[in-house]
Amino acid sequence: MKKMLVLLFVFLAVNISIAYAEDVDIDIKCPATVKVGSPLNVTVVAYNDSGWNASIKRLFKGVMGNAGGTLGNTGIWGPFPQVYSTAKTIAPWDSISFQLTVLSSTPSALANTMANVFVGIVDTPGGGPGNGNTCMVTVVP
Repeated sequence: MKKMLVLLFVFLAVNISIAYAEDVDIDIKCPATVKVGSPLNVTVVAYNDSGWNASIKRLFKGVMGNAGGTLGNTGIWGPFPQVYSTAKTIAPWDSISFQLTVLSSTPSALANTMANVFVGIVDTPGGGPGNGNTCMVTVVP
């Protein structure tokens, strides 16, 4: 019985000390405009909603928009993986901010449209998508 209690406490201690992506909320901030052919960079603000350290190592990112300016021509660029060799650690009840390049070159098919940028976390158990967010940017020629 004593061994069982010790194992239970060890199991609980390990599981309580691990913060998953569900504990991290993100906001993304798009620029007001982006020029065709220019990189599309966003600011990501990640909030740790738990009482222990959380980390981000893998994200997904992409852009959706009306390619060619028609509803029938929805274009999707992504989702693309973003993997950091060193995880971004967030202290308990704290936040961090960092820049993320979503596209290295904004497609000309999105000129004169509003594009929807999406970013999400993939650090959940089992590798499924965690919390994410979107923002809008005007694409100019």
